[in-house]
Amino acid sequence: MATFIKLAWRNVLRNKRRSLITLSAIAFSLTLLIFFQAMIDGGNIQLLDGTIKAGVGHIQIHKDGYLKEPSIELAIDNPRQIISTLNKTAGIEVFAQRISVGGLVSTAQKSTGAMVIGIEPEKEAKLNIVKEAMVEGEYLTSDDDHKTIIGRRTADYLDARIGDKIVAMIQAADGSIGAEAYRLKGIFESNAPQLDKGTIFITLKDAQILTVLDNKVSEFVLLLDKGELIEHVQQNLKVQLSDTGLEVVTWKEVTPFIVQAVKLREQSSLIVAVIVFLIAAFGILNTFMMVLFERIREFGVMMALGIKPNKVLTIVLLEALVLASVGTAFGTAIGLPITYYFAQNGIQISAMEEMAKEINVNIGTVLYPELIP
Repeated sequence: MATFIKLAWRNVLRNKRRSLITLSAIAFSLTLLIFFQAMIDGGNIQLLDGTIKAGVGHIQIHKDGYLKEPSIELAIDNPRQIISTLNKTAGIEVFAQRISVGGLVSTAQKSTGAMVIGIEPEKEAKLNIVKEAMVEGEYLTSDDDHKTIIGRRTADYLDARIGDKIVAMIQAADGSIGAEAYRLKGIFESNAPQLDKGTIFITLKDAQILTVLDNKVSEFVLLLDKGELIEHVQQNLKVQLSDTGLEVVTWKEVTPFIVQAVKLREQSSLIVAVIVFLIAAFGILNTFMMVLFERIREFGVMMALGIKPNKVLTIVLLEALVLASVGTAFGTAIGLPITYYFAQNGIQISAMEEMAKEINVNIGTVLYPELIP
């Protein structure tokens, strides 16, 4: 076998120009595949991470039926029981209570529809990007009374400034019309369109007064220590809360369109990978077809000297293996450093920002490729 390998290597070096072209095709194809796959993986990770940190969390707990038809009437009656269960459940980094209700928010100039969300500010800051995204004023604290923070796009539409009065009007849990005025404490600007446009945050206690929910809440949102624990924690909580009339859902069930977007990206990357692979494969095949035709006499002499046809085939296949191995080594040596550089420094995609906002997809203006072995 060693003799055949040496012979295959000599045959590769015999026509350096043709071998170099083949090696270049393999190396370029592999470099392209490594970089493109890293971009797809990086984009998917950023999309999922951004969605989870936009307040969706890893797991949510609601009253049965709330996910299909969110309603203030479908509130969790006994939050203390849930809090006790969550405190004893391993794998949860932080959890927070929320009240969410659709309504009308207005200033002296304009009004618009919006989601009014009551939060526990300190806990919410750990599972939501809003605090980090503050661009004017200050973030909420649990002691704030009748204060609110809103997204930049909502503030611009309402022509609202720090200190302005914003009125929220909703239908309360008892069927009455709830209306309260809040002072604008802060404005945030994130890459999450669902937050920046049409969402205002108030404290949980203010939301409970506005909606007449007393101590009830709409949902619990959980952020786990590790994303790999989602299925395990979900099943654990389903067992513990089986008789409470609550639903325990993951981010995939809350945002199915994000799951579809990730699948579409993966399918697109597979198609591109197959195309590049076929281009490289046909290039190599073409080279070896030329080699075979040029060496028909050589093969004939070899067989005339007693070398069996399967041994001749072995030499040809070894030549292909040598070219593939060297080409793969070069492609990896070129592709990994290039991809690593962009993984550290990112690729500006600011031109896609406005399009992303319009389709309500949470991505940043810089894409970081992700190298996954």
